Amino acid sequence: MRAGPLVAALLLGACASAPAGPNPPATASQSFENDRAPAIPTSRPGHTLQSVKDRVVGPTNPALRALQGQKPLVHVQHAPDCSGLHLGDAPVACPRRAGFELAVFQDGTLAFDGGTCARVDDLVIRQLTAGRLSALRAAVDRICPKIAGMQSNDCSHGDRLQITCHTHDRRASVTSTCGDPSDAAYRLALQVIERTAVVDLLGTPEQQAACPGGRGFAITSEIGLTVGPQHVRTWIYQPKP
Repeated sequence: MRAGPLVAALLLGACASAPAGPNPPATASQSFENDRAPAIPTSRPGHTLQSVKDRVVGPTNPALRALQGQKPLVHVQHAPDCSGLHLGDAPVACPRRAGFELAVFQDGTLAFDGGTCARVDDLVIRQLTAGRLSALRAAVDRICPKIAGMQSNDCSHGDRLQITCHTHDRRASVTSTCGDPSDAAYRLALQVIERTAVVDLLGTPEQQAACPGGRGFAITSEIGLTVGPQHVRTWIYQPKP
């Protein structure tokens, strides 16, 4: 999954197919976030800029397409990774906690994407009841100021956890890469998991610990592309005669 939005800048040159001619148009593309459009690339030797095209890459799931560009009430990403842990010459046992991405949008749409050691390793869309959404809003109103006051922890190993909240008057985000389940960010994530009732998708701590699998988790793009659609600008160059 992909957390957050995870838009990488890409600059490449390629030849587009053409029905005839030895010198087909050349293209250069670059992705960017929001309205921060990149400048026109340096002119290509022997080419003239012919046209510029813009497109937006968003989620493919119909329910998420309807929410494209909206900021979720709360967004949690957890990617376990302890493949490089060693104590002296001996590898350290890998704590098995499920990888997942979870977002709840303002209308109560819940999107869950499970990864390594999650009970459900696929994208699941649900609609929270009015009562559960109201309770979650109240919890996020309490959690968001705490997130705003936290310092992100950055370690060279361990799990990566990110929590982002959007309330009516603030946005806050905190990231921890130290893999410590007693960390304050983990405790807040557990509150979100409890109030969204996704244990049936994520699995209990005991079920996660019994998982025999993987060392990492690659976040898929559906939730990330909903929260932050990818804008792509393409420049098309025509070879000079």
